[in-house]
Parts: sequence; C-alpha cells; structure tokens
Amino acid sequence: MANLRIEGKRIEQDRVEILGNCLKGKDAKRWVDEYIEFIFECWKNGFSEKTYNFTINHGVALNRKIVLVDFGELNFTKSKIKGEIKSQRWKKSWSFKEDLDNDLRKYYGKKMRDNLTLSNLEKYWKS
Repeated sequence: MANLRIEGKRIEQDRVEILGNCLKGKDAKRWVDEYIEFIFECWKNGFSEKTYNFTINHGVALNRKIVLVDFGELNFTKSKIKGEIKSQRWKKSWSFKEDLDNDLRKYYGKKMRDNLTLSNLEKYWKS
C-alpha cells in the first residue's frame, strides 16, 4: 500500500507514478518481473489483488518499489486465489487485453503463467 491512511470518511495515500506509465519505457519487462515479486509479497501477507489490473491499480513509489493503490480490489481467500490461478484470471483483465503492446502482452502472459502457480501460492502464502 502507498502509506494508506483512513481518517473518518477521508482516504489518503502517497502520490505515486501509475505502473502503466513505467511500462512504456525500456524497463517494461523489469517492471513486469517486479510486479510478479510484488504478488508474492502480497501472498506472504495473506491477500491478493483480484482483478490483476496492474497497469492502473498499482504504482511506483518514490523508493522505486511497486505499491497497490486500489485497496478495494483485495482477495483474502486462498481458495479463490487458487481458482484465479487455475483460470489464469489475469488474461481477462483490462490491463492484459487493452493496456499492453503485443510484445509486452506475450512476455507478461508467459511470466504470469510460469510464476503464478499453485505450488508458488503454497510456497509464499502467509510465509
């Protein structure tokens, strides 16, 4: 999270650069790899972002680390995450279908398929 603060009806977060903007540069594939590592960090803490719209729901903080900016899209149920892995839910996301160029879409699809596995979920979940 980007230093999420909830004060009454007011929600504040640190300002970040939206991840989709970073994917337009020469380091795009590195950011995909970092996003996958971010997913593992979320699994270690017992949750996952359920829409996989990483280009718009995530940002890059001043420390150049990926953070989640849309905390309303969280899933805390391991069995549901298993279903998302089995169905390759990320392929249904707007980010995958609309917001990546063909080269990056192929790279992202392969990296997600290779890394978002049931065995990795077991390895990282609440570890």
